[in-house]
Amino acid sequence: MALPTCQEHFVPMKLFADNVRGRAHALGLANAEVARRAGIGERTFANYVLDRTEPSLDALVRISRALQCTVDELLTASEPPALSERERTIQEVRSSVEALSDDDLAAISVQIQAVLKMRGRPRST
Repeated sequence: MALPTCQEHFVPMKLFADNVRGRAHALGLANAEVARRAGIGERTFANYVLDRTEPSLDALVRISRALQCTVDELLTASEPPALSERERTIQEVRSSVEALSDDDLAAISVQIQAVLKMRGRPRST
């Protein structure tokens, strides 16, 4: 007896692959960097992006975190909202900050606070 399928929940992996590529591009990230941030081997990640294999649930969650989006955003066909240049830059910086060590993050924080002080802007807490 064949198991019933639910087409309503079927997600073509080409859509997933396209969404991953698009999101990585929007963040200015190479495939190798996304794979590194997600803790996935580069070859394995490349197979996902090339629509050769399907990711496990764990890999899917890791990829969504590395790309700072939801799993739904990777699995659904919707156009992401257009970002201003400033919003895109903020997303790129946020994505890069996630990859920093604690020491590097502390050093960057000091530099940011120095720029804000120099420009006469209040410090964030």
